[in-house]
Amino acid sequence: MATGVIHDEVFTHLLGAVLLLNRDGEILYMNPAAERLFQISAQSARGQRLTSFTKPAAEIERPLKDVLQSGRVIKIHDLELQLSGIPQLLQVEIAPIGDVEFPSGAMVWISEMSLTQALRQDDRLKDRLDMMGTLASGLAHEIRNPLGGIRGAAQMLAREPDAPEAKEYAAMVISEVDRINDLVSQLLDLTRPKKIKKGSVNIHKILSEILKLQQGNLDDQGIALVNEFDPSLPAVYGHAPSLRQALLNLIKNAIEAMPEGGTLRVKTHFHSQARIMSDDSLSGSSAEISIQDTGAGISTAHRKSLFTPFFTTKPTGTGLGLMMVQRILNEHQGSLKLESEAQKGTCFHLFLKLACH
Repeated sequence: MATGVIHDEVFTHLLGAVLLLNRDGEILYMNPAAERLFQISAQSARGQRLTSFTKPAAEIERPLKDVLQSGRVIKIHDLELQLSGIPQLLQVEIAPIGDVEFPSGAMVWISEMSLTQALRQDDRLKDRLDMMGTLASGLAHEIRNPLGGIRGAAQMLAREPDAPEAKEYAAMVISEVDRINDLVSQLLDLTRPKKIKKGSVNIHKILSEILKLQQGNLDDQGIALVNEFDPSLPAVYGHAPSLRQALLNLIKNAIEAMPEGGTLRVKTHFHSQARIMSDDSLSGSSAEISIQDTGAGISTAHRKSLFTPFFTTKPTGTGLGLMMVQRILNEHQGSLKLESEAQKGTCFHLFLKLACH
């Protein structure tokens, strides 16, 4: 298959990334949109396998082999791949080139998730939170009334001077009641809309304060801390207390994922031309905060349920922390991406708008 017959003009001005591959999956041509997507020049990419730029490689390798063997066109919707280290949601179409019965190669067309699809996902999350808000308000009223009576009775029981065993049981009841009350408060915080005043926020200051307070836990568990703060990162646009809560949740999760020690890596990066979402109207500069642990990682089965209310793999967890983080990021028109590999750890990437944007 000769690349000399390819007319670059056909693909140069397309918004979607176009790649032409030979039967071995090696790149023969990529248009400018593909160069931007993969952060590599067409000249450098030529002769390399497409799967060397994507993680997990199998997500592209399997359909590519199918196209080359069967000659049929395959479309993949909402495919999440790691490109240049950043998770992205993509639409992929792979078509055969040449003889349908024995293709000489394949054309791969990749487009990022459209704004409409992104908004649909946000709408689904909003609907879920609205439904939870109604449920939580009703539950809070029904649960807190009897809890008040139980706690009051336990306090009366604890005052009995001649019943040390009763005092012990009463203390346990009070402790459990307080735990349930705290859970109800978390649920209400998650689902009740809040009016927040946003402004310029120094994200490095917030991270430094959180890490200083967590230093004792890091020392106790033998966790090494690596800070990689980008000195060129300007202030972000947001609500400092909310962002502090989101970052604290993720950092505590990372620490708890390494009970026998490891490395906590907290990194910031200034993207001068990054996109928080795939629509061009939202393109521009952004801040990335990465929180990475070296724990056991998150299984594929668990990833689908991570942002489901009350889902947790911790013995004492409530299963509301990550959903709270997601809600805060939505309030800031940011995004949250996950990378995880078994026995190698997990990394959460947060993308936020800049105060000057």
